[in-house]
Amino acid sequence: MRFLCLLITLATSITAASTDPGTAGLIVPPDGTIGQSLEGFTNVRLSKPAPAGGLDVTITSQDPKRLLLSFLPNTAGSKSITLKVKAQYIATPDFYLQGFADSGSVTYTASAPGYTSATGTITLAPSAILIAGPFEASILQTTAGASAKVRIYSALIDSSGAFVQDQPVAGGLTVNIHVSTSDGKVGSVTPSPIVLTGGRNATIASFQPAGTGKTKLSVDAPSGFTAGAQLASLTANVDLPGIGITGEIHLGKDLQVQGYVFLGEPAPAKGVVVNLTSDDPKRLVLSAGENQPGSGSINLSVPAGETRVPYYIQGLGDSGTVNYSATAPGFRTRVAPVTLAPSGVMVAYSLYGPPDEAEVLRKVAVTDPRPFTTSLSDRKPTHVTVWTAYLDPSSRRGADFTVQELRPGVSATVDLKSSNPDVAKVAPTITVASCSHSASTEFVPLKTGQTVISVSTPNGFTTPTNATEVTATVKE
Repeated sequence: MRFLCLLITLATSITAASTDPGTAGLIVPPDGTIGQSLEGFTNVRLSKPAPAGGLDVTITSQDPKRLLLSFLPNTAGSKSITLKVKAQYIATPDFYLQGFADSGSVTYTASAPGYTSATGTITLAPSAILIAGPFEASILQTTAGASAKVRIYSALIDSSGAFVQDQPVAGGLTVNIHVSTSDGKVGSVTPSPIVLTGGRNATIASFQPAGTGKTKLSVDAPSGFTAGAQLASLTANVDLPGIGITGEIHLGKDLQVQGYVFLGEPAPAKGVVVNLTSDDPKRLVLSAGENQPGSGSINLSVPAGETRVPYYIQGLGDSGTVNYSATAPGFRTRVAPVTLAPSGVMVAYSLYGPPDEAEVLRKVAVTDPRPFTTSLSDRKPTHVTVWTAYLDPSSRRGADFTVQELRPGVSATVDLKSSNPDVAKVAPTITVASCSHSASTEFVPLKTGQTVISVSTPNGFTTPTNATEVTATVKE
């Protein structure tokens, strides 16, 4: 797209030559700049449409050692070309101007039978082969096992070597480009040489890492080009791939959550073993499986070509933050924090589910009691459910997003009570099993009226400041 912008700029810089208004004439761009060994395109306009039968317009370079002309972008130029303008058309087809010097100016003429000829001027300037990373970055960041694309391109530069704009290589030329590296132990660019043919202004090469570190990739200026003062080199930083683990979360006492190890690049041919270690095994442990009690350190095997593996984080404490780390051969170490919180048991009508997140996230505490109504004639059974969840460390409130399952080896048995057992009854106790986050019991209506179902707090848990009871109304 940058190349197109260049050509359009050159083409639309055309202004009319000074001719007699009654005389048909040719109009050429009065000026344009082309780099050595590069090209740009334009056309010639007619002050009056071409006559019946069309018009032959001849374009001639006044110095063919420094400027050539071509019909096509990828073919070698010549001193003179003839372009056919169709009847009633007011412009020639596009043609290409190819520069072969890095300074001065050269003229070309356009002539046609019955039309006043015109002369155009091309300023010749130096050119360079430049290099850049993705999005034209001057620094390339990659990992030891991942190749990265680099862009090699031809450009017009000014007398100080500063970049002006992209321009394609002149048709008929083949440019062999070598990219040197300051440290071959870090990596190099392939293929070598990189070939840029006439009509093209860019090609994509590959940086192949060989090890970690930093290396400078420099373009060696080929014949016909000048070393650029800008964008002539690219710094490549090669690091070990990273590891992602689940962190910056809250975890309730005696609860667990599933986490994932994410590798920055696929595991090598023989797979890789990732070690997870807790900084404080008395408060936070890790497990390879949902039903397995955790320990202070575990190893997880990631098969060849895979990038992730699950595990479980289990809380033993109810306050403070504990870090745990992930290490693996050939990968960077990663540390993640887990904030421990008290856990509690909430109760609600089963179809409503746990409290909405707003009960925790709102700065001003607003409790929605969410009563429910059932009837004696309803044949469908009605249930109430209890959930285990971590409680906000400050407000001691729980919500749907704080629900977490019990860790292996821990269950929670709670007492349920109906304030008006003549209206409805529930089971006197209910148990949330290990590795589960909820349990339900049937609400049995007995007569019309209202009752409140409340839940007790089991040993080792904290009483929430919300969702410890629910009001039920029984109708006919």
